[in-house]
Amino acid sequence: MKKLMTLTLISLSLMMVQCTSKRLKRGGSGGDAPAATDADGNSNGAPGGNDTGAARPAGPQAGKTLIWKRYRPFESGLIKGLGLTKDQVCLELGRDSCIDKVHLTVLGGNEPFLNGQYERAEAPTVLTSVAIDRVVLSACSRRVELDAAAGANATVFKYFPLTAAKPNDEQIKQQATDLYRRILARDPEAAELQAIAEFGATAAAGDKIALSLCYAIATSAENIFL
Repeated sequence: MKKLMTLTLISLSLMMVQCTSKRLKRGGSGGDAPAATDADGNSNGAPGGNDTGAARPAGPQAGKTLIWKRYRPFESGLIKGLGLTKDQVCLELGRDSCIDKVHLTVLGGNEPFLNGQYERAEAPTVLTSVAIDRVVLSACSRRVELDAAAGANATVFKYFPLTAAKPNDEQIKQQATDLYRRILARDPEAAELQAIAEFGATAAAGDKIALSLCYAIATSAENIFL
């Protein structure tokens, strides 16, 4: 029995040494160390956060390197773009923040004290898109509700009546252009406006069009990655 316990303790000790060795290798300045991140988990391009002053190799030449826009920048973009407050974006049961608590992990965050999660995910998971859809739909729906109640004093959806049976093409293009500027900080391209016009030709009520435009733009890859 004593021999068995001794062997078990030796095995556990070896496992701990191996785990510690792996962590040290990951945290070192060489090898495959992950890029250092800021307080919100966004990469600043410094491998392992260890700057030795040596020249770094150039980035990938085949294409642009995308950076995941994690939970806080994603939330801030929605709040600013749609003119909302933090508690108007998405609340679980009207109480807990969808971003800070319910979907924190899949949106790129972590909570070490209550959840015991000390490291953040390196890349989006299969559930990230579901969480993004939910947060965006909640934020867009809230903005539509607020602007419908505000009427002529609407903040975002002000280019056509949200209770109208069907806005005209010019009104839809104006609203889409404003949403592109608010959420993506650019004007839509001609091909994008053409796709929006084709959508508008088959769409129904004004509030449904407003919600669809907001959802499509805010869930685009351009708003999720930098």
